[in-house]
Amino acid sequence: MKKLRYSIYFSNNEINIFDYKKNQICSDFFLSLKNDEIINKNEFIKEFTKFLNKNKLPLSLFGSNIQIITNYNYSDLYQEMIQNIFFEFFKTIKFTPVTEFLKLSPKVSYLNITTDYLDYHYYQGDLKYIRIPLYLFNNNIKKAYNFLLSNFYRPKKVYIFGNNPEIPKISDKLSKEQDILVIFVENYQTYVIKSCGV
Repeated sequence: MKKLRYSIYFSNNEINIFDYKKNQICSDFFLSLKNDEIINKNEFIKEFTKFLNKNKLPLSLFGSNIQIITNYNYSDLYQEMIQNIFFEFFKTIKFTPVTEFLKLSPKVSYLNITTDYLDYHYYQGDLKYIRIPLYLFNNNIKKAYNFLLSNFYRPKKVYIFGNNPEIPKISDKLSKEQDILVIFVENYQTYVIKSCGV
């Protein structure tokens, strides 16, 4: 595969895109996205076209290459739909799991917090992942977090990232109530996409 021009990361209803050539990140919220998935194909194409133009993200006449960072494994059908959409804009599409950018170990887990769900990534013999919709816990992040620790895996340290604007407060609250070290990463809202440029 030719050198990547862009990496894109979906976080709930937000898109983060990293332009390798300009070394810049652009982000925006899309009405056509929910829980990291495109819920309206035609609306997404319109929004994405406006997003590219607004942020002056050029597309090569010969086709640019893009990496799509995924929080979980897309079904074959959904992955094919994504490819069909992005082939309108890009020449080559590569899917990469978010775990490639997380430093997971038996002692360290990662928690992605949005306003709608928690994604828990941990290592227990091999890489594991679970998504908890927050509505199951009446949008109470503390209860959802405690459920994860009690029923899945309890590491020594949890790093928090995501597009929930309350992450610093959430992290502080959780660290005071558990014997686990809870740390929100620097630039938590763009942590994953910034890791592409490192």
